Parts: sequence; structure tokens; C-alpha cells
Amino acid sequence: MRYYELTLTNAKTGKVLNQWSSYPNGTYDPGANNIIFDLPVSPGDVPTGQGGITIENVSLADVTNAQQYAATIQNGKQVSGANITLKGGMGASFPLNNPQQQGVLMNGSVYQSWGNWIGTEMSINFIPVPAIYQNVNPGNIVWQWFPGQSITDALKATLSVAYPSIPFQSNVSANVATTRLDVAFFSTFAQLAAHIKQLTAGVVSSTYQGVGLVFQSGTITAYDGTDENVTINLAFDDFVGQPTWVEPNTIQVQTVLRGDIQVGNFVKFPVGYQGLPGFVQTQQASSPSFFKYQSAIQGKFLVNQIRHIGNLREPNLNAWSTLLNCVVVQ
Repeated sequence: MRYYELTLTNAKTGKVLNQWSSYPNGTYDPGANNIIFDLPVSPGDVPTGQGGITIENVSLADVTNAQQYAATIQNGKQVSGANITLKGGMGASFPLNNPQQQGVLMNGSVYQSWGNWIGTEMSINFIPVPAIYQNVNPGNIVWQWFPGQSITDALKATLSVAYPSIPFQSNVSANVATTRLDVAFFSTFAQLAAHIKQLTAGVVSSTYQGVGLVFQSGTITAYDGTDENVTINLAFDDFVGQPTWVEPNTIQVQTVLRGDIQVGNFVKFPVGYQGLPGFVQTQQASSPSFFKYQSAIQGKFLVNQIRHIGNLREPNLNAWSTLLNCVVVQ
């Protein structure tokens, strides 16, 4: 069965303000509130929009108080809204469902929230943002990269001041260093990410793609495609259709909704069905059925962008899936 858990907490105290789940207390609830979401996850230097979340079949009290979760303006300054966390994946039930693939789809703060009442249907809509600094609420992000200093240490120093409560993780090569001082000031995370990407492209080698920065699962992650320790093996029965090339050096594959794959991870495409009990393989001479249980593209690729799509009540498999844009690392 489809699993989700949407939690809203107070940004200062951490107190749970509201929570909806299809598996309350670990047990599937067939009458759970419907949820609809479209959540892109991409490096800060790639603008993809904020996405949105809608929770349906809520109470009249929830609709009336929907705006309490949004960011507000106090004394001329923007105060961040409630913290919002969405977990998703597949729950334990049928053989193809794998609870190990559950995870955090997004973690951030509520920028806008509003209630809706149309006919007999009541819902709450959320516009979440991963970072508190936006163009309308600029921050004070000071970047300093000293000669001989690793970029990991430089990023850690910058982000610990700009985002002191957000963990930082680096999967970047130790060979990324500079021979000159680089100092800059930014008002948004996107500006910082774009500068780092441009600054580091081609530093290690002519094919080095540079360092990417991404907000995901409540963590800021730096990656450059050199750390293959986190490689996730995709199963052929996870696919929703075949992977395909969408642009030069970029493959897109659609899977069942997965919260365990992050931008910066490597994924290994399967050869096909292997040794399943009772599975009878055909020979290549019996084409095209021979190709139905093999991946059209095989190999290991770096996940560069993710898009989570969900509609709990929609029976179509596309309505509970994850789109992965994967690039070839040279």
C-alpha cells in the first residue's frame, strides 16, 4: 500500500501542530486523508520552482486555521512558517512493496498555506520552501575560500553561519582546492550554489562537472560525482516503464515513489529480472517479448534531479512515483 506521513511542527518549539498519515501507528488506514503533491528536488543552481502539497478531506477547524502555518511579516521582517516534513514510499503489504524505500521526500518551512472549501470537499494547500532566505527575504551569506583550503571546509564555515540549524554533508573530492582567495556575498542559497558550480567546474580535470549544492531531507548536501560509496541498485520491477535519454548525457527513469534516493547518489540500472521463482525466460529469438524483462539502458549513473509525484486515491501507477534525472559521469 502507499505510505505517506505529513507533519507540521512549530519552528521554535518543535511542538507537533498537525499530522496526517496513511499508516498511523504503523497500521494501514484505508480511510486516510487523500494527499496530492508535486515536489521537485534539484541543485540550488537549477531553478525548478517550489512544488506544492494538498491534503484533502480535512475538518472544518483545519480549513479555518489553515493560515496559521504560513510565514508572516512582523515588525517589517519575515518570520518563517511552520516546519513541514513529508515522508513517502510504499508500505508493507504486497510482495512488490518495500518499506526500505521509504524516506523523507521534503523537509522545509511553509511559505504559504490556505484552506479551500468547494462543494463538500475541504482541503489545505501548502507551498513549502527548503530555505528561509528568498529574494523577498534576503540573507547574509558570506563566502570565503582561502588558498590551500578544501572547498568542504570553506562551505562548512559559510553554511554554519548562514544556516546554523541545518546539517551539512559533503561528498566532494579532497582535490578540490584553490590557489587564490575568493570572497563573495550572496542573499539567497541559489546565488551561492550557482557561484560554487561555476567556480569549481573543470578544477580537477577538463571533464570535472563542478560541485553542486542541494537542499534535501532537511540537509544541505555538497556533491561532485566522485564519491561512489552511496550506490543504490534499482530493481527492474521498480521501474514504471523503461528509462530513456532526455538530453545529451542525461537519462530519465520513473520508479515507484521512493524516499531513499537523494540527489548526489549513484544508481545502478538492473540487467533485468534475475532468477525469480517460477519465472520462465524466453530466448532472444522470441523478440519482442525477450526485451520486456530487460532494462533498455544499463550501467551506473549520478542522480542530478528528482521529482516526486503523488495522489493517494488515484489508482494509476504514475500517480505515486519518482522521476530521476541521471547524468553520465566521465
